[in-house]
Amino acid sequence: MKITRLTPNDYEHFYSLRLASLEECPEEFVTDAEAWKNAPRETINKLLVNSKEKSDTPIFGAWNQDELIGLIGVNRDMRPSVMHKSTLWGLYVMPGQRKQGLGSALLNEVVKTAQEISDLRLIRAVVTITSKDALSLLKKHGFKVFGQEPEAKRLNEEYYDQVYLWLPLRR
Repeated sequence: MKITRLTPNDYEHFYSLRLASLEECPEEFVTDAEAWKNAPRETINKLLVNSKEKSDTPIFGAWNQDELIGLIGVNRDMRPSVMHKSTLWGLYVMPGQRKQGLGSALLNEVVKTAQEISDLRLIRAVVTITSKDALSLLKKHGFKVFGQEPEAKRLNEEYYDQVYLWLPLRR
């Protein structure tokens, strides 16, 4: 397994794995599978261009030979008063590859990259409360819970609470 920063050359792999994540775990992500399918190629490709060209918007992929098996991204908030924060998004590992340390390795890569940005002070994460594995993984990596929002997401008339976490990058 190797972890790389994704670029436009990884478009097909990225598109497919992200779609799989949205279809398998719709309650976990803000983007839904239909929105992903209907997004213009240029919109998705821009995520990969930014990943390649900007230090504060990386998307990392875990690869098993030529197969993309895990994803994680982070976006820095660009509004001046909150530029010291970034948000974790899209953490996903294929079902058959879980419990092997891939999520941890992806998270380590994001944290290491974020720590290299001198004025970035924290990473936020939002997790559906039913996602025990993701919540446990984030806590193991030092993320601290700072709140919970009831009925934060609605999916087909079912509501999901979300937990908000943060990881300080500077002490």
